[in-house]
Amino acid sequence: MRFFAATVLASVASLLLLAGCGSSGDDVAEPPADFAITIHHVDGSVPPPDHVEWTLTVDDALQGTLDYTAGYPGPDTPTYKAQFDVESTAMRDLYDELADNDLLRDQDESSDPPIGGSSVTATVTADGKTYEIPAYTDDGAPLQPLAGVIHRLVPRLTWNDFEKRASAHYEGGGSSGSG
Repeated sequence: MRFFAATVLASVASLLLLAGCGSSGDDVAEPPADFAITIHHVDGSVPPPDHVEWTLTVDDALQGTLDYTAGYPGPDTPTYKAQFDVESTAMRDLYDELADNDLLRDQDESSDPPIGGSSVTATVTADGKTYEIPAYTDDGAPLQPLAGVIHRLVPRLTWNDFEKRASAHYEGGGSSGSG
């Protein structure tokens, strides 16, 4: 009886130890050391203050820059700039999403892109290669599903500050900047 109990106990202990050695399916691959991205967003054809354009750049040292234009670019339209550190987990999440959505490859632009809608394009560097992700492919808008992950690269306080400043600009009689 003792031998049986000891054998069962040893089997259970072995199973518990082995369970910790397996893959959980949640393995997260680290992005390559040269992973960097530039994203350019343009709102669709809407009047200011609803129209904004921004360019977000994150280099391989996790340094981010955001240029945010509150309206259509022009001499009377303010562009706000911020520099910040990007969390490594946010960049890893973005890399995972790009890989999961098969965006780390060359892609063809849509032969019939929509007119007047928002667009998001990106230039990605990874593993010594550079990829251009167009706003639209024949399968749709490839970066659209990644909007939340992209926005999390920028500190929330930065987004809030830029939105408040843009709103104050227009409330103060700023022009549309279309020109």
